[in-house]
Amino acid sequence: MSLLLGIILFVFGAGWFAIRRYEKRQDLRLVKDGLRVTGEVVEVVTHPQEDDMQTGQYKLVVDYVVGRYTHTVKSRDGSVNWAGEIGKHYVVLVDPDDPDKARLEMDAGRGLWSFGYLLVAVLGALMILAEFFTD
Repeated sequence: MSLLLGIILFVFGAGWFAIRRYEKRQDLRLVKDGLRVTGEVVEVVTHPQEDDMQTGQYKLVVDYVVGRYTHTVKSRDGSVNWAGEIGKHYVVLVDPDDPDKARLEMDAGRGLWSFGYLLVAVLGALMILAEFFTD
């Protein structure tokens, strides 16, 4: 039983750790090399269920223009403080090679804490090893 739990913890922790590190690297690349354009908040949606107004958490939906085309980006984290933000402007970091890849500047690198996932993976690995090296 502890072998199965160890495998589950290791796969879950290592998988999420890799995803978070990749996202962090993407954010750092946008901060370093991305275009900075101004976007306008066009909508505030509820989070995590966009059609359920009772969740109490909101995300910004921001339109930004690159060239002749309008693109949309959504804020990474939900907040209770976004009410009344429609029409306000935020800086958007845009990948110059793919304008659909963008992040709000205020979100770049935020919410990507990955140390906990690494700990879960290590705990899973230790449980797996303990299963093999104990009587």
